[in-house]
Amino acid sequence: MIQLHGDTAGATLWLVTARGIILSLVLLGIAVWNQSAPLAAMAALILALAGVTRLWSLLALHSVRCTLEFKDDRAFPDDEVDLVMRVRSRGPVPIAWLEVDFTVPRGLYATPEPGLGVLSGDGRALHLLVTLMPLRTVERTIRVRCRQRGVYEVGSVGLLVADPLRLYPRRLERPTEAKLLVFPRVVPLEQIGLRAGLAIGDIRAPTFVLPDPVRPIGVRDYRPGDSPRQIHWKASARRGSIQVKVLERTVRRDLAIYLDVGGFDHSWLVYREALFERAVTAAASLANATIERGGSVALACGGSDPIALPGNTGLDQLRGILEALAVVQPTEGRPIENMIAATLWRQPAGTTIVVLTPTPEEPLLAELAPVRRRGDPVAIVYCGLRQAEPPEGIAWFDLGRERDVITALAAERRS
Repeated sequence: MIQLHGDTAGATLWLVTARGIILSLVLLGIAVWNQSAPLAAMAALILALAGVTRLWSLLALHSVRCTLEFKDDRAFPDDEVDLVMRVRSRGPVPIAWLEVDFTVPRGLYATPEPGLGVLSGDGRALHLLVTLMPLRTVERTIRVRCRQRGVYEVGSVGLLVADPLRLYPRRLERPTEAKLLVFPRVVPLEQIGLRAGLAIGDIRAPTFVLPDPVRPIGVRDYRPGDSPRQIHWKASARRGSIQVKVLERTVRRDLAIYLDVGGFDHSWLVYREALFERAVTAAASLANATIERGGSVALACGGSDPIALPGNTGLDQLRGILEALAVVQPTEGRPIENMIAATLWRQPAGTTIVVLTPTPEEPLLAELAPVRRRGDPVAIVYCGLRQAEPPEGIAWFDLGRERDVITALAAERRS
């Protein structure tokens, strides 16, 4: 939608507006009636000025194109990402006056290059291009620092163009596709009050000793039943007989993370957000630590938009978990005990079940009872404000009880 700017604020010269054109026509009629050449020349000059300025700004507006895009569409808190703005002229008219402005989403902090001003009050970024020649492109980069997890979009960009004297500006809003996903913060487990071995040794569990394919320690002669994938062809050629790799034996731990998002939906807004962010950080850090050690991780969240990611290993699984945790919000909906009942059958025997919740109440504990009877390790990471009694027979971790949660989160942002 095209808008005229400045009529009420005085930024547009009234002589080139509709009122000025009507007045010029009246004066021209009077001049012709009275055969007054000077008056006719003045009226014609005003009409010419109005026509040129209006036509110039109209052609400039329809010839300019602007795009915004994040150079990287994934980031972590405290990362800096480039937001690239490209302005291109496709018409024959020089754009003598061009302003481009857009809103930087809350949660991102823009540090533009020289020549790009930022109004800190409402997060508006304003760029002024004095001149853009025909068929030329200008590119500017805004360095954006990510403050917290979430999805950030720049919905639209505003373009204001005018004639060389800025007598008749026009404005146009165009949609953009600039989108950035900020993962949750990943920190060492000790930093959030958990022991680093939570998912890989603090809880007694059956151990599954498996060969690690990335750690060969030697070769031996082939035996019937050996996998053809483990044949060491170079060693076989040297020795004249089929040789297979001898792999180091390793212990694999599987982890299933259940995040009780509905339990955080209460009226204590400040503490709710701080506690929930701390719980999300803990879930992301647990997943990262487990996958780094070769384990498998599954994730499930309840709430209004339930999430259930089956267990898997590798960086792709970690990326999927971080993407899910980047957008999850504390909302009421499907209870976490319902998610446990629906997904527990997928978890392999010996999987460590970790539940992050601020409300470890009886329905949740009742759902965990069959897991304990089966012999799988169970842990509750308590994320609430009130003092709670650890249930018998379940490993209990108090998420940051030893220090104020707001102070702890602020310290993590500074680190």
